[in-house]
Amino acid sequence: MDKENLIAILQASLTPVILISGVGLLLLSMVNRFARPVDRIRYIAQEIKTASPQDKTFYFRQLHFLYKRCFLLKHAITFAAASVSCVSFMILMLFLLTTFSLSISLFIEILFLAALIALMVSLIFFVMDIQASLKSVEIEMERLSLYKEKGN
Repeated sequence: MDKENLIAILQASLTPVILISGVGLLLLSMVNRFARPVDRIRYIAQEIKTASPQDKTFYFRQLHFLYKRCFLLKHAITFAAASVSCVSFMILMLFLLTTFSLSISLFIEILFLAALIALMVSLIFFVMDIQASLKSVEIEMERLSLYKEKGN
């Protein structure tokens, strides 16, 4: 195998690995974000049992938006995992292409395109979660301002 061929093979092999590492870090961030609304839902579920009627109203509104965040993050995580799966399969196909000289380059291109599309969809859901997280904060601020007005 000549030097130029080896460099081309290494470049083709390293690019997907770097993509997996980047998406893996995004997945870690998403999973950590997913834990927050889940924990908050569990906390509110306990608090709602002894809450006043006015607090229950705020809690139910907050539960609605926390569930929406979980829904968005679930989809973000699913599409990010799909992206990693496509890239992993692409690495296998690249190995087969270079080792056995199979003509599967179109399949590899489709996998790469699918990985990028899945990553973009994942990021859209992730940004939607960030926007939705502000709504829960707004509800809590509204609740606190009502307490402040009452002198509590």
